[in-house]
Amino acid sequence: MEYKTPMVAQKLGVSSKVILRIVQQLDLNLQKNKFGHYLFSQKDIDQILAYHEVSQGITESAATESIADEEEIEAPPVHKSPDTELLFQQQLEELSRRVDRNEESIGEKASDIVAYQVLQHRNEIEELMGQIKELTERISVLERRKNNVHDLPSAYKIEKPKRKRMLLSIFGL
Repeated sequence: MEYKTPMVAQKLGVSSKVILRIVQQLDLNLQKNKFGHYLFSQKDIDQILAYHEVSQGITESAATESIADEEEIEAPPVHKSPDTELLFQQQLEELSRRVDRNEESIGEKASDIVAYQVLQHRNEIEELMGQIKELTERISVLERRKNNVHDLPSAYKIEKPKRKRMLLSIFGL
């Protein structure tokens, strides 16, 4: 099994920076995943644990005892009975069904969200179309008024006095 830096740090009860410093001090050649994160094997963890315990002043015998204890706790049983295999298969199938249900639920929620957004966009478009229609009507009314002013008979039109007459009236002629 492969572990990442935070998992190793949690296992040893230290920070991720301490793990990275120990890796540099031991000059371990670790694999990296596609994101550039270190991947630790159980052998690497054992080396880091031994180095950390020795650097903390714990004797090597205590370090090997704690490593052996961890291996006993984490090691899966080698010989499985048919009952445990059946139970494992049932649990695996149940987890698979739960994952499938979760994926369906997420898909339904996503489609509901998209449908709601489409409805909102449709309402906004209808409002904009109404505004455009209203503005078009206003423009046509204003254009009719403008055309009507130009079409008035000459009796209703106000004539501006000619400049000549105005100048002559100023001088009294």
